[in-house]
Amino acid sequence: MAKKNPPYSILENREFRGTQSRNLTRIVKTYQGHKLRIRIKRDSYDFQSFARIELWSETEGKWNFAHSIPHSQMACVKSSFEGKMEEDAAELLRMALLIVE
Repeated sequence: MAKKNPPYSILENREFRGTQSRNLTRIVKTYQGHKLRIRIKRDSYDFQSFARIELWSETEGKWNFAHSIPHSQMACVKSSFEGKMEEDAAELLRMALLIVE
């Protein structure tokens, strides 16, 4: 079975470490023209972790909140495995696509 292409393209993808955190920032553009920014921070203190997605407003010239995952429900907080950040990113994107499409 052929793999289905995602309904977006990745414009920017940055993964980096802070002094006590792992971070992911990804900007995607949907085929309908919406720009979405995923921001995930996995901090050594769970309550300082966050996962959110924002929608770019051309008219306002800023990123607006679209959806988030509470830190207690983030896959990367429940596990020390670094790949779990991708699960959180996929869930944020899934929810945002439901909003904008």
